[in-house]
Amino acid sequence: MSVRIFTAVAFVVIVALPARGEDDDPAQIFALAESAFEYQDYKKTVALLEPLLNPKPRVAGKRLRKAREYLGTSYWWLKDKGRFNQEMTRWLILESAAELDSFFYPPEMIRDFEVLKAKLIANGLIQAFDNGAPPKRDQVLVIERTRVERPPATAWIPFGGGQFAAGRNGMGALFLTTEALALGANIGAWGWMESRRDGAGREAAIITMYTSIGVFAAMAVWGILDARLRWKTVEETETRRYETAPPDGPKVAPEPAPVGGSIPWRH
Repeated sequence: MSVRIFTAVAFVVIVALPARGEDDDPAQIFALAESAFEYQDYKKTVALLEPLLNPKPRVAGKRLRKAREYLGTSYWWLKDKGRFNQEMTRWLILESAAELDSFFYPPEMIRDFEVLKAKLIANGLIQAFDNGAPPKRDQVLVIERTRVERPPATAWIPFGGGQFAAGRNGMGALFLTTEALALGANIGAWGWMESRRDGAGREAAIITMYTSIGVFAAMAVWGILDARLRWKTVEETETRRYETAPPDGPKVAPEPAPVGGSIPWRH
């Protein structure tokens, strides 16, 4: 009888004990979060990674670095820039040479990440790396940003004007050549038609004149639509390099340069 009582009590105790299965396994939680991130379920990614990483990480090594990346970028997608900066700061402190892959992330996110990284470098919280190697002691990081503004009316110029203004010279040359040839053929056919009052030559000139003006109009409309759809009124580019610091130390950044100018920021 006592054996049965002992067995019953043991069974109750075992059932009452909290089960520790896959739901509590950090590796399993990370795998679920990674899967949610790949399927762009950013709310679920945050829900899984927050307790996994904060206040104390339960993963280490590569998983820790990737978890920080997934959590920070998920906050960006959820439009929470404050938490994005917080998690990206933790990631950069963990791995100063961290980068966001431009193949997977949009330029706006990468720009926010680079701005944050530049601030951390300027404040001495992380070390600047150039191609994986730390800069020399007497060098400073120079970030040069170029801002170009283009008037929207330029996109309405035919003969590839909008493409040339945007730096798309190949497409600009295509529209310029095609429209110029079509317009030239139209003018030549009109002159031939006026000089021939009758005959088969005049009929061929009329056909050529209407065909060429149609080609010109089609190419002009295509060129304008192409320029308008791809038009960027404001375009910003950024380059980074290391330079030897001047004897009197880094310079303070000047006021914004005029349109088309470049502004060096020294940290």
